[in-house]
Amino acid sequence: MASLQYFISYCSLPLRTLCLSSSSSSSSSLSANSSSFRPRSQQQQSVPQGNKVHRKSVRGMEGQRNACNCCGRRNLLTSFGGAFLSGASNEQDSQAADVDYEIMEKVHPRRPVWYQELYAQVMNVGMQSYEVEMAGYKKQLFDHLGDNVRSIVEVGVGTGPNLKFYGGRSHIEKVIGVDPNERMARFAEQAALDVGLAPSQFEFLHGVAEGLPVADSSMDAAVCTLVMCSVTDVAATLKEVQRVLKPGGMFLFVEHVAAPDGSTLRFWQNLLDPVQQLVADGCHLSRNTLGLIEAAGFTSLDIKSMRVKGLSLISPHILGTARTPEA
Repeated sequence: MASLQYFISYCSLPLRTLCLSSSSSSSSSLSANSSSFRPRSQQQQSVPQGNKVHRKSVRGMEGQRNACNCCGRRNLLTSFGGAFLSGASNEQDSQAADVDYEIMEKVHPRRPVWYQELYAQVMNVGMQSYEVEMAGYKKQLFDHLGDNVRSIVEVGVGTGPNLKFYGGRSHIEKVIGVDPNERMARFAEQAALDVGLAPSQFEFLHGVAEGLPVADSSMDAAVCTLVMCSVTDVAATLKEVQRVLKPGGMFLFVEHVAAPDGSTLRFWQNLLDPVQQLVADGCHLSRNTLGLIEAAGFTSLDIKSMRVKGLSLISPHILGTARTPEA
């Protein structure tokens, strides 16, 4: 995720000058230019079915699969993370959930437990200044969730920074948060309680965006914030969003995107993209997420492009809404 720019400031001194600032004294501001787009094709894309496999519970799987430590980004952090968490007490396993491990291992191979724990802890504290900066814009976006929205799936829920926008809405009966990092569960569940969501209203599921553990046509709304930058397959993710949404369901998104072609910022994004992917868990700096959303077959697209000052390489953002075709 883009938010792992904060992670770089902890683990990679040479990139400190390129990281997001987490200082509470930041006086950065947003300047946004709004424009609406229409998808290049109104034809709904079919969802690939693939080979069906038996889904197993997350509970008790910690000791059944050995984590691969050959990935470069994991080797980069091994010595630091191991020392950091060597004395930490064991946490309870995250909530049991059904996971398609065939898809999981293909698009997001399992990370070591210490890596997931460190990542979750850094995310829980490292995104606060970003969330403060984006709060007004997110509030306007989430206000699109009308009284007819009773079920929401949030893809890449993380530690639950968006859950505050669901609390206090009596019409919301169920929020499902999906994330590949099981160690996010306790933070997200606590965030849900803090904003007034009862345990029956919020459920954390271990899964990936390319294979959501959610039933077809079951959700009124889907949410992605800072997710498309790091998924393995954006097109497959968007198809999964369409699959789980009801006809006419709403898709809300906030993503950092590539700077305009030929710009100085785009030059640096292209140059540093391989490094970013290595140290930021697969985050891409120069993805054309806007174009991919436009081409995905949604209807009623309403997208705003903006520059978030003070965020360096990930300052170009888009946020907006879209809908699946009516039945």
